[in-house]
Amino acid sequence: MFDIVLPQNNELGIIKMAETLGWKELCLAYDRPTDIASFRRKTVIKLISGVVAEPGAEQRFVGKCDIILSKTFDASTVRTLCERGFAQIFFGLEQSPKPDFMHHRNSGLNHVICEIMKEKGISIALDFSSILNSGGKQRAVLLGRMKQNLVFAKKYALAVVIATFAKEPLEMRAPNTFTSFLNLLSLK
Repeated sequence: MFDIVLPQNNELGIIKMAETLGWKELCLAYDRPTDIASFRRKTVIKLISGVVAEPGAEQRFVGKCDIILSKTFDASTVRTLCERGFAQIFFGLEQSPKPDFMHHRNSGLNHVICEIMKEKGISIALDFSSILNSGGKQRAVLLGRMKQNLVFAKKYALAVVIATFAKEPLEMRAPNTFTSFLNLLSLK
């Protein structure tokens, strides 16, 4: 289990918070490949380099980082990107501004996309900061969409990552928080 963060020139504070919270691995994700070797020497935590690629630009980063992430929520875009197979983790699927449908949620996943993800070995990630930074009806919609995505993930045996995607150290949470959160969303 590892956390994914989006540092903004505050890497040392984020790494210190990760050590305090008990994380063993931490992915520092940027918008372009970034050398994190200097940070690796300053901590006992295993640091992983990541890139949050714009939809369609994932191929540029193959071999330049450890993990390629893609943030998108449009189902047709997700399907196209899955078929290309360059991104390893998709996140933000549940953040579509479009309203939910009559009989199911607009969660960014469907059975066709899940089949492709399973075939290509692509994971989905749940963005915990989106829940922290929302409230009211928007938070309820996000939680419902996340729950639907977990149902899809379980049905199609997809790997699920839950991460803080924190930009500030105080947005980070301990690993056991995510275990509890996943248990809560998985309840029937």
